[in-house]
Amino acid sequence: MKPTFQLGRIGGIAIGIHYSLFLAAILIAWSLAVSFFPYYFPEWSKTQYWSIGVVAAILLFASVLIHELAHSFVAIARGHEITGITLFIFGGVSNIKAMDETARDEFVISVVGPITSAILGGISLAIWMAARAADASLSGPLAGLFLYLALVNLLLAAFNILPGFPLDGGRVFRSIVWMITGNVVRATDIAATVGSFFGWALILGGVIIVFMGDFISGIWLGLIGWFLWSAAGSTRTQVQMEHVLKGLLVQQIMEADPPRIQGSLPIDALVRQYFVLQGRNAVLVNSETGLGGIVTLTDLNRRLKFRQPDTVQARDIMTPAPLISVEASAPVIEALQTMQEKGIKHLVVTREGAMSGMITLESMQRYFRAMRIAKPESRGTLRPPTG
Repeated sequence: MKPTFQLGRIGGIAIGIHYSLFLAAILIAWSLAVSFFPYYFPEWSKTQYWSIGVVAAILLFASVLIHELAHSFVAIARGHEITGITLFIFGGVSNIKAMDETARDEFVISVVGPITSAILGGISLAIWMAARAADASLSGPLAGLFLYLALVNLLLAAFNILPGFPLDGGRVFRSIVWMITGNVVRATDIAATVGSFFGWALILGGVIIVFMGDFISGIWLGLIGWFLWSAAGSTRTQVQMEHVLKGLLVQQIMEADPPRIQGSLPIDALVRQYFVLQGRNAVLVNSETGLGGIVTLTDLNRRLKFRQPDTVQARDIMTPAPLISVEASAPVIEALQTMQEKGIKHLVVTREGAMSGMITLESMQRYFRAMRIAKPESRGTLRPPTG
């Protein structure tokens, strides 16, 4: 997942924040202030409910960050590259490059997350007990804060160890199947199937809870179930795609000498001629000195708002050069990883420093679909982000 903005670095690991995290923090703080704390501590003031609710929400995501850092530091210790951690509405994602990962690596990297959350829960529980001893009424804000952190971290540990791929427990399950079968492809398929069923079970549970009257909890559980179901399916596809593309070089599926337009071309003509009639998702733009940039469907959606297409030229909305590139002799998997890291769908292909073509995510997917038809037994793995 691509972060909305960077928070900073911890131990050399970039920490990113997705915009959805702010929505989650608001919902959690509100739920704690109007429900959790009033139920357990009815004698608190409204100011205490909201102030402790906000602090608790912040510390919850700090706990999630520590959980993800545990994944990342263990991965680094085992020789894997970390591209960063992103915190979002459902928790966190550690983006781990692990093309040569083993079943043992996956087991160790995945299991450390729930263990870390359990330790945090135990520490919070000990602080809560100490605060209780100091405050016999159990009404102190410190006691309330760490009671919540103890409960939520222990719950995170228990939930994450469940075999719902791509949860940590699902990855632990996959690593065990991988060890038994010796086939990461088969293991991923089995784990993704279990994860999909687990996601549907959570969705059903959320619907039941809604009908029982707890609307917020039911919706939240249903959204988590939907996320797990969706992630399991996308990971399965990602796995299969990497197997098909493995060993393939960029020059084998790139488009050599793609068409290039003039920057003065009106957008309505560009859309009609290239995006509609030719079915392209991106077109390179010339400049007086060479390659001026690229116009994609994303550029159209993002930069053409509130403007009349017949008054805009390609140069007005293009992404200007220099563009992100990949060598023609590089593995296609390397190009795919670059696209995922940069959040783009197109790369300029160079050969000895000169542009020789373009490769797109669409061309990779098209090759993948064709090979799946030709060789339906093909399966493989891309190491998904650890969450």
